[in-house]
Amino acid sequence: DANYDSSQSIIVWGWNHVIKKRLLNEGFSVNQLPTDRELSCIRELQHRHTAKQCFEYVNTLLSNNKYLVDDIPAELYKLDDVFSFTDKHTNVMLKAPWSGSGKGLRWTVTGMLSHSDVGWCKQIIAKQGSVMAEVRQSVVQDFAMLFQVLPTPQHTIAFVGYSLFSTHNGTYSGNLLASDSMILDVLAKY
Repeated sequence: DANYDSSQSIIVWGWNHVIKKRLLNEGFSVNQLPTDRELSCIRELQHRHTAKQCFEYVNTLLSNNKYLVDDIPAELYKLDDVFSFTDKHTNVMLKAPWSGSGKGLRWTVTGMLSHSDVGWCKQIIAKQGSVMAEVRQSVVQDFAMLFQVLPTPQHTIAFVGYSLFSTHNGTYSGNLLASDSMILDVLAKY
């Protein structure tokens, strides 16, 4: 077993029970890792309904802003709800509640679900309890704002930087490696 200095800080992209177990097996102290309760809170924050709640909050603060999207994402718990949503909207993006980096996405174009889409929705609802659905928007430029929760007693959230990337039909295809100021220059053009 490796011996690690207890003053070492551990920085991971995203915490979960698998990473915690792996680090414990590598010799890290349980005191250096999040508790099971903290991991449960992190998992809840990673659910896409948290993004939905943030979306609703921002919409209420900026209700008169012409750049906001009107269609709020929906969390759908039954297959019938998915059918209703896709019947009302032509271009829909379906998302698994716990997924990221372009995974767990389904695009419907015609307002109808394919046999494959139905099977996917059934599986996601059975495993994760719901499917998130939103009206597909015209994408001008993909980008992300990156934040880190600092290991302080207050769990301070710090802005880390921007990420400018490209996708094709929701699939990641590349990143632009550039400074934040260069990325802001690109975004400012829009």
